[in-house]
Amino acid sequence: MIQSVIMDPLDAPSKQNVANGPTQETAKSAAAVQSLNKATELPKAKKSPASGHVAKGRPTVIGISGCTRCGKGTLSKGLVEALSQHHRDAVTLCQDRFASPRLSARAPSGWEDTASIDHSLFRSELSTAMQLPGVQLVIVEGFRAFHDPMMVEQMDALLWLEVGKQACHDRRMATTKVTETVFRNHLWPRHLEYQQAVFGPGGAMETKNSVVIDAEQTPEVILEEALQFVCVELNLLAAPR
Repeated sequence: MIQSVIMDPLDAPSKQNVANGPTQETAKSAAAVQSLNKATELPKAKKSPASGHVAKGRPTVIGISGCTRCGKGTLSKGLVEALSQHHRDAVTLCQDRFASPRLSARAPSGWEDTASIDHSLFRSELSTAMQLPGVQLVIVEGFRAFHDPMMVEQMDALLWLEVGKQACHDRRMATTKVTETVFRNHLWPRHLEYQQAVFGPGGAMETKNSVVIDAEQTPEVILEEALQFVCVELNLLAAPR
């Protein structure tokens, strides 16, 4: 039976703190923000030249990323439940748990900044999870999960959940709300910067087995597309190694 384990560092921020966003706005120009909003359309799906083979003796590692409220946590839970039918013990690592109050206080865009995450600790916990006895699958999810090249190197498949600006705005405001200023000047511009890095030359989505899924579909359709990709690319329906 699958066991879903979430590694929780002691300095994880509360939802209330996350909702408040950065205490000070940065001096980014309106022109820079406008330029970021003109991001090019992403490819719908792709398979990189990287091999889908997973070395024996180590767990399969699946990465899930995308903007805030794109459904990363929902998909990770769905994958665990679906793959439990094939007796795969799993560990789930949620990047939100590695958001650091100390780091966010120094980051220009506060909690919405890539620098608000303790990437070193996140990477260390992945290494620990991969060495747990009996673990056959590790799912890593987070809004900056593909930022650290050393983390990405350990991932066998990358799933990007694509959500447009308006859908992201509506979902965020309906849950862990931030001010319009925070969304406009911090949350969305920082997401676009990350997105461009991930899809740019030599980025994570280019160098690893990867797929882009329209995350404005229903959770059921998203899960179906994700399962189809990982099961074909990584042969997860085969008997556990």
